[in-house]
Amino acid sequence: FQSNTDSSSHLKRNVQKLLSSVQDPFQLSASDALLSAAVICAEHRCHAVLDALLRLGNKKNQSAADQVLVTQVIPSWLHLSVECGSISVGVCISYDGKEDKKRQPVLLFRLSCDSRTGCFIPSFPQPANLLRELVCNDPNASEVQLIRLAKVNSMKKEAASSNVRRSASGTRSNDVTTGRFVRDAFESLTRSIDILGRRVGVGGVWDDLDKNISPSLREKSIMQSCTDVRESLMTCSGIAAVYGVGAISASVASGVNAVPDIAGGPIAPAEQKNVKNSSFLAVPPIGVVMSQQMKEEESLNADGEISIITKLERHVCGITSSVSQQSLTLHLFEICTTLGSTTEIAKRLNSRAMPIELGKVSDVEDSLTQPPSKRAKVETKGPITSIRTIIDEVEYLSARLSVTWDTWVS
Repeated sequence: FQSNTDSSSHLKRNVQKLLSSVQDPFQLSASDALLSAAVICAEHRCHAVLDALLRLGNKKNQSAADQVLVTQVIPSWLHLSVECGSISVGVCISYDGKEDKKRQPVLLFRLSCDSRTGCFIPSFPQPANLLRELVCNDPNASEVQLIRLAKVNSMKKEAASSNVRRSASGTRSNDVTTGRFVRDAFESLTRSIDILGRRVGVGGVWDDLDKNISPSLREKSIMQSCTDVRESLMTCSGIAAVYGVGAISASVASGVNAVPDIAGGPIAPAEQKNVKNSSFLAVPPIGVVMSQQMKEEESLNADGEISIITKLERHVCGITSSVSQQSLTLHLFEICTTLGSTTEIAKRLNSRAMPIELGKVSDVEDSLTQPPSKRAKVETKGPITSIRTIIDEVEYLSARLSVTWDTWVS
């Protein structure tokens, strides 16, 4: 460790604690030694995973198939670094509309290595409360999901009290709520990165049955795992940008909370005609209600009589993202939805992509004198210079959204 000049103070501190716990007769402690050893193993596992993700295919004596697999799997807009037993995920976010000067990456979330199990657990910045609740699939994150759950429980109680077998399928729609989408995406990320951690030799065992073939097979399995991790990282980064940066910025700019499940389901391919980059994520947009009104419609019931149905029509400003190997882009949509029941996912009638205008204060934030603050030293690997906090990006995007909405009104 002394010869490694890139070792963080966090790792050196735990090495010193481990040595003192087993060598110093006045500080002997088995529990401290085990805890320090677990922290060191977690740190090395993060480094091993990051080294595999950032590896370049520059080895000699490789076939064409191996050269295809051994490539840089991380896109240029995604920046990873190791920080105190966790992998920090930073993203350079682009916006649909006029491009501003190139911005530094913003920290969206971390993948912390659990010292007890060795598994990776996503952790989020403190302001991203909505994103944290969605990853846990907490019903409190979505009013639609909370009302559905309450109605299903009440129907179960009624069925149990009356001893009548009733199905609660009438309150459940085939539409999946946002929490399910987000939770499944982050669970896929943790599974894939745990598999990569075992295949790189930290937390698992590799049987070299043949000294000539086993190394190449192991290399292929590692790079295949890297490909899975890349896809999951790209998807989760897009989700974190929408429900983290996008949700907070929309709430700040509009003065009301951004809410999931009010802008309809994921953006369909038919709605992407006027957008240059059509690789939208298969997650519902986050929405802010701009206006709403009740409308009455006539319909024929089973007896052939005309009945009046009241529906809620909303005009929503929705934010979603598209992810490709070149960029992660946030898009703004003007959406009209209709809602017939509080337990239903809103049905999208039409949508229109709107460019995000440049903010009037986009050049002011760099000239403002920021108060001095102490920040933890981050050990970096890869082409990364500095990572901005999520609040810095929220300030920039909220200014652009304010100008965009003022343009709509005018």
